[in-house]
Amino acid sequence: MKPLLPDKMSGTARLLVKIEDGICTLAHGAPLPHMKPGAIAELIVSPSDILDDAARKELLSEQKIEFLPAKASIWARIKRDQIPKELRGFYQEKYTWPKQPGVFVEIQLTSTVSLVVRGDGRSSLAECKCHIPALPDLKCTSINEAYTRISESFEPSRRSHAGNIFNCVFFDGDGCLDPLSVIRDKKLAPPAT
Repeated sequence: MKPLLPDKMSGTARLLVKIEDGICTLAHGAPLPHMKPGAIAELIVSPSDILDDAARKELLSEQKIEFLPAKASIWARIKRDQIPKELRGFYQEKYTWPKQPGVFVEIQLTSTVSLVVRGDGRSSLAECKCHIPALPDLKCTSINEAYTRISESFEPSRRSHAGNIFNCVFFDGDGCLDPLSVIRDKKLAPPAT
C-alpha cells in the first residue's frame, strides 16, 4: 500500500495515515515526511473514531448565520470570449476591487441565504431559492447551482462548470464588486475586543 497519493488536480499530496495512542504515522508505520514549520493539513476521520463525546458533538455541530437577504442581487463572473452570440446582450460589465473590469451575469436571490458554520471551522452556503434573469426558465435551489447553470450557458466550451462561489460570485460593495469571501470572512471574524 502506497501512503503518499499525489492529487494532481488540486496540487496537494494526500497522506494515508494511522493514529495509535495519539501518534500519527504513515499507514504502513513509517514516520510522516519532514514538512515546513506551520504546515497546514486536513485530517479526515470517521466520527465514530472520536472517543470524546463532547469533542465529537462540537466538531459535528452546525450554526447558521444570515449571509444575504432575499431580493439581493449577486454577480457571477464569466469570460467574455466564450459567450454564445444569443447571450451577448445578457451580461453586464462591472468592476471588481481594485477597479479591475470584468463581465458578470446577475443572480437574484428569492429567499434568504445562510452561512453554515461547522464545529470544525469549515463553512458553506445553505440552499436558497434564486433565479437568473438572463435565463428566465431556470429556477435554482442554491447559489452553487446558479453559478453552474450560468457557466454552462455562457461558457459552453469550459471544461468544468464548477467553481468556488466565494471567489467566483460577487456582491455590490463600495462602488465595485467584492467576492462573497469578503462577507464570509467578516461573518467568521472573531468579535472585536
